[in-house]
Amino acid sequence: MDHIDLIVASPLRRAIQTALIGYKPFFDKGNKLLLMPDLQEVSDLPMDVGSTQEELREEFGDKLDYSRMYEGYVQNDEHVHGSLGLGKLTWSV
Repeated sequence: MDHIDLIVASPLRRAIQTALIGYKPFFDKGNKLLLMPDLQEVSDLPMDVGSTQEELREEFGDKLDYSRMYEGYVQNDEHVHGSLGLGKLTWSV
């Protein structure tokens, strides 16, 4: 995992848990998981509604990078997420 520079996930607990378990060696080195709310599902189904930053901090502490979080992301409303837009994402492997 020496070639990995960044791992991102939606702020849904299941996505966070999967990333932290699946890439444990990366996070054991002190790297943080970058949370990006625009990567989460847009639905008001109970399984798709995220936790507040306070709840995430309580559960995961400083393992997460909250710098991309914004007010209202838990609302999980298409108008909130769609209006922000990520633009074009560029991935390199």
